[in-house]
Amino acid sequence: MRGQTNAGDYPRFPDVVDAIGYNPAVWLHTRSQSGLDTGQGQTPELATAMAIVKGIDDPEELAYWFQVERRCRNREHVIRKLDERRRAITHDRDGFLQEADADADAAVDESAAEIAADGGSR
Repeated sequence: MRGQTNAGDYPRFPDVVDAIGYNPAVWLHTRSQSGLDTGQGQTPELATAMAIVKGIDDPEELAYWFQVERRCRNREHVIRKLDERRRAITHDRDGFLQEADADADAAVDESAAEIAADGGSR
């Protein structure tokens, strides 16, 4: 399994394992409730989770991560990162895509469509 860090102390989601082949709770169910380390940044589990999420290209697989996070901890900052990944997938981009980036892409796409409709005369 992808870099397991939680030695068996996490909720089981057999339906998720059946669907995608692994359990995201392994990384999402962090030692600290927030998933944030006592110092700067995330716990090792959450950092690993975000690295895995960054590589997910299947919206259905990502939907299971949302489901597990909501049932495990339901942390706003984690849901926000999952949503940024969903936007990136929608825009066929790597990594995470913040809302402002998605809006900028939409504006560029709209301008390109207007130019094409004008026959490229702009």
